[in-house]
Amino acid sequence: MATQHSLGSPVYHPNTLPGLAYEEKRQLHRFRNILTEKLAQPFGSHFWNSLVLQLSQSEPAVLHAALALTSAHERFVQDQGRLDFSSVAPSGLFSLRQYNQAIRALISNTSLETTLSLRIAIVSCVLFVCLEILRGDMNAMQTHFAAGIKLLHQLQHQGQRLPAPKSIILVTDNPEAFDDHLVEVFARLNMQFLMLGQVPESKETFSPAFQYGGHVHIPRQFCSAGQARQSANPILLSTIHFIMGMEQLALTTDVHPLLPSPKMLDKRGALQSDLSEWITGYESSVNPYLASIPWNEIVGLTTLRVYAEMSTILLDTCFSTKETAYDPHLPKFKWIIERYREFHKSLETQHCKGQPYFTIDPSFFPPLYFTALKCRDWSTRHQALSFLREYHHMEGPWTGAMLAIVAGHVISQEEKHFEGALQSSAPTSNPQIPPSTRPSIVLPEFTRIHCVECKLPDRRAQESYIASLTLRRFRHELGKAGGWEVSKCSIDLTSQPQAAVFGV
Repeated sequence: MATQHSLGSPVYHPNTLPGLAYEEKRQLHRFRNILTEKLAQPFGSHFWNSLVLQLSQSEPAVLHAALALTSAHERFVQDQGRLDFSSVAPSGLFSLRQYNQAIRALISNTSLETTLSLRIAIVSCVLFVCLEILRGDMNAMQTHFAAGIKLLHQLQHQGQRLPAPKSIILVTDNPEAFDDHLVEVFARLNMQFLMLGQVPESKETFSPAFQYGGHVHIPRQFCSAGQARQSANPILLSTIHFIMGMEQLALTTDVHPLLPSPKMLDKRGALQSDLSEWITGYESSVNPYLASIPWNEIVGLTTLRVYAEMSTILLDTCFSTKETAYDPHLPKFKWIIERYREFHKSLETQHCKGQPYFTIDPSFFPPLYFTALKCRDWSTRHQALSFLREYHHMEGPWTGAMLAIVAGHVISQEEKHFEGALQSSAPTSNPQIPPSTRPSIVLPEFTRIHCVECKLPDRRAQESYIASLTLRRFRHELGKAGGWEVSKCSIDLTSQPQAAVFGV
């Protein structure tokens, strides 16, 4: 195994660093001992556990960006996850001052010609993206994200050593060098954006290296949670990019069904094969391994398995614009919900109420959001909604409640003429009603929404958070050339789901 690249000497206690005021030392201590540990969960992260810590000791831009982020996160925790982004409070003013100092430090380093200067700027961009998410400024978040991947492109393609197109940033299967970890943290952030619909404006693309000739090595049995994650990462990333490409292709034509090319079929087949191989390795490893690992790693492994199940549904349905294609996958949707139910039971066993937390990794939300939107079984999709509402943490710019409002509106639009019948056909605990006698209601295709796009506002207001919602469905009832029906509305993401929409 290659040696991890280091940038400097060991990290010293903040009190040993000269020139820092008391509040700066306090926030630096929190960053090094609390926030980086939280951001590295559940599998650990060399980026958060090592690289940022090294640079925060020697580079003013990274130091002040870290202080700004930590102060904003402390306020987020103190407010119990309530999103309030005013800069008037002392903590807000401190964060803003540190932010400005970080920007000034970067501006003073304008060359960006050396590898070190590029690394400093890229790490700062990650911290700025996190900070702007907590501050609720989506424009600034997108700006920092785009700047970061532009710098990554410059860093990775220095000397034109890589056999990939210039517009591609390659993600290695097993990051070992410093720059690999920089790419990985951006790639995972990009994957979270894609999964939850907050598509980055930048045209750059993160792609696993195996797409350019190699095959993902998937062990027959995983030796660690980290190995399971690293094997899953390129498959999940490739699946999301493939699904997004098919979705964009479908939305550009008014004639359906699409006829996939041999190349598309080959790509899907390869992804399905890799995914099946990963699931086999997981199942052969997980039972003997779970007893010996920490609880948070168990949660992480279970989450990976849920993502794999979601990916099997996505790949199986990706060539169809008919939403009824998801109906045969009801057992998989129910399996996903059962894993979340087990997770909640384990939370109670572990007595883990805990503080609200924040992550830029794909975590609990995407599979629940996907289930709420695509599973038309009344009981299962409403259980997914219920779970989303229970989560008070943030995954990227989203809370569970925000996603529940979006999904709840979509569900209400689909079910508004059938809700009574759907509820009556849902499972009941009444033993006097045998399952075989319950009416089976299938939501008609013409009521189902195919594509949901939610654009968050540029900046969060104090009293409301108004997002733009675009819903698309293909008019199959008009035949193969039925075309797309598009509806748009505004939705308040601070409201209760039933009162969310106020304008069309």
